Amino acid sequence: MNIKKTTAAGLLSACLLIGGLTTVLATSPASASKSIAPVPASTAPPAKVYPAGETWKLNGEWEFTVNSIRETPLRAREDDGNKPAKQVLIVDYSYKNLRPAGSEPLAFSKANFYLNDAKNPDNTADGSHYTLVVPGEDRAINVESGKSVQHATWVYAFYDQKAAAVQFNVGAYDSHLKLHETKFIVPVQSGK
Repeated sequence: MNIKKTTAAGLLSACLLIGGLTTVLATSPASASKSIAPVPASTAPPAKVYPAGETWKLNGEWEFTVNSIRETPLRAREDDGNKPAKQVLIVDYSYKNLRPAGSEPLAFSKANFYLNDAKNPDNTADGSHYTLVVPGEDRAINVESGKSVQHATWVYAFYDQKAAAVQFNVGAYDSHLKLHETKFIVPVQSGK
């Protein structure tokens, strides 16, 4: 009888010892003797930030320039479903198709752009739903190889607060379906 009690007590003690040891090892930090290579936060180089007037060039693909971003006093009609805007901006940009002859046309439109306040990234501009047609606005899209578009324009609206400068983010796929992205920091010119 003593042997059975000792065996049961020994078994219980062994279980508690193993359980305690497992808990200690599972919650303690890794040993300093193990060498684990740190994982870099990002392997991509940081994107260059361009000012207005400087050209983003991707060899064999395109040249893209934000010429200006200016405020306009024009407003869209609210009875067309537009919310009242605090600030309406006209983005003026140019681009050239550098792809070889016979390649598909190049297009830069609102699908390629995202615009927010340069000082407050939470203050974003709506370019998709604000339906304002500006007289003389050029929304040229498809450009054949070797051709360019000068002063294409799109309208954006800030609803929450005005921006003195904007971050104009551009993303486009090259002819090999690789995504390229960059940004322009552009001061907002006063409207006329």
